[in-house]
Amino acid sequence: MTRRYAMTPMRNELTPKALDFRKKAGKYVRACREAVGKTQAELAKEVGLGSYQVISAIERGLQRIPSESIKLWAQALERPSRDFGKKLLKFQDPYFYDAIFVEEDTTKE
Repeated sequence: MTRRYAMTPMRNELTPKALDFRKKAGKYVRACREAVGKTQAELAKEVGLGSYQVISAIERGLQRIPSESIKLWAQALERPSRDFGKKLLKFQDPYFYDAIFVEEDTTKE
């Protein structure tokens, strides 16, 4: 006899706090783009996107920059990739960022 299990779809809904962090990341990306004087369309072309609308969605906090393309984005925005990636990580995954970059007080017992 084969058992069948109901699969529940994973939700991609963001908590208000997560959405706030993502919007902050978008503002950072927009500030970087504007600092180098590029349009959304120009940036989209440089990072291999077919449309400026994806840039717009990222800047509004509706989408994230895929981690595999952080270096490409940093280059297009004329930022050091380490600094750019670190800043995005702080916004997009603050708990992971804290685990890696925030020193823990090891004197507590």
